[in-house]
Amino acid sequence: MITPPQPDRDVLAGTEVYLDREFFSGANGGVAISRRPNTPCLRHRDGDWWLDNDSTAHNGLLSVHFTGEPKRVQVPQRCSVRLPDGRAEVIAWNKECRLWLTIEGSAHQVVKVVTPNGERTEAGVPGAVLRVRELWQRVPVHRVILAAHYREYFTAGLRAPAPQGRTQTMRCMGQEKATQLDRALRETMDAVWGEQGHGDELPDYLISQRLLGPGDLHLVPHRTCRHQRPGPVGPGSTEHG
Repeated sequence: MITPPQPDRDVLAGTEVYLDREFFSGANGGVAISRRPNTPCLRHRDGDWWLDNDSTAHNGLLSVHFTGEPKRVQVPQRCSVRLPDGRAEVIAWNKECRLWLTIEGSAHQVVKVVTPNGERTEAGVPGAVLRVRELWQRVPVHRVILAAHYREYFTAGLRAPAPQGRTQTMRCMGQEKATQLDRALRETMDAVWGEQGHGDELPDYLISQRLLGPGDLHLVPHRTCRHQRPGPVGPGSTEHG
């Protein structure tokens, strides 16, 4: 369900809602707003609602604040963020252009609880989020290299994202060896589960706990690959302070 700037309304699966000039008519605070399709958009795919930042304008900013969380998630241009069940505030273009979403019935619920081989797994041992944050503060490159490795999870429109291959991740980082990637994966899994063997669950856990987000793609240098850095991040506070 969408609330202001337009009257409350339910949005059905298969519907695209462009956050464009028409949507924010009379509430744009004087900022220039593009027309569809080059605007942020609310879309439903594979059982979940997504915010895709399809804007190509220099001021195509987008951020979302999930109720109960202290900071906003920035969604750079050409990136996406999956919306879990619950209420969220979205800001597009500038702080005058905001709306509230109520998401229900998402197919993806937080993290996987069953591995591909059928074994059940814990979502994370107690204190895992704090340990990951402390680890990444001590070794900041872990966040950068994992953002590069999981780039597809934040790429708009992909239906079956997967980690990049090791070679491609190294190109994005401008590195010749995968030593830092292996260390980042190993130490982050240890921080979450206290053991190895959770590689398939790691991206979903990091994303669902807001430890890794589309705004982190700005950190990736893309030194020897063909990728471009995402466009401007959204308005408001930064994702990680």
